[in-house]
Order: sequence, then C-alpha cells, then structure tokens
Amino acid sequence: MPSRFEAEALRHWVRNKWVPECGKTLHRRRKEAGLSLVQLADMSDLTPATISRIENGLLVPNDATRALITFALGARVEEIWPAIPQQRALEIAGAPGQAA
Repeated sequence: MPSRFEAEALRHWVRNKWVPECGKTLHRRRKEAGLSLVQLADMSDLTPATISRIENGLLVPNDATRALITFALGARVEEIWPAIPQQRALEIAGAPGQAA
C-alpha cells in the first residue's frame, strides 16, 4: 500500500500532467473531427462548459462521460485517456525501490 506521500505525489502528477495532457488530446481530436464545443456537447449529451472544462484540464470526467465523448468522436477511450501503467505510477510516486 502506498504511503501518504507516495499517494499525494501520484495525485499531483495526475492533476498537473496527465489530466491536462488528456484535455489537450481531446481538444486536438475534436478539432480534427471538425467539431465545435457545442457540436461535441450535443453529440455526447453534455454541456459545452463541461467539454471546455475537460479540455482545459479543470475536470476529470467519469467513465460514463469518457465513453459518451469518445463514442461521439468515433474513438476509443484509451486514445484520449490512456491508462497509467502500474510501474509508471510507482515511478511517479517515488515508491522506494520501484524507480527504473
């Protein structure tokens, strides 16, 4: 079980690196599809504000929201929100003896 410090380090990385990168990927994929915020929001049954907050790294969507967005874009969830491999998570958290 990770220590409090390790868990906080991982949360910090997720909030400050992973979430914004996923938002940038979503923004790029939406633009490549030729969709406006309003169009993607309508197609995914969300509000434009929600899409904007996700794209700007201010909101972490739940699994259902991710599925709605990726379905509307004709993409797979992991193309926009890739899983964080366990080994990478341990490296980020600075778990003792786990860094490569």
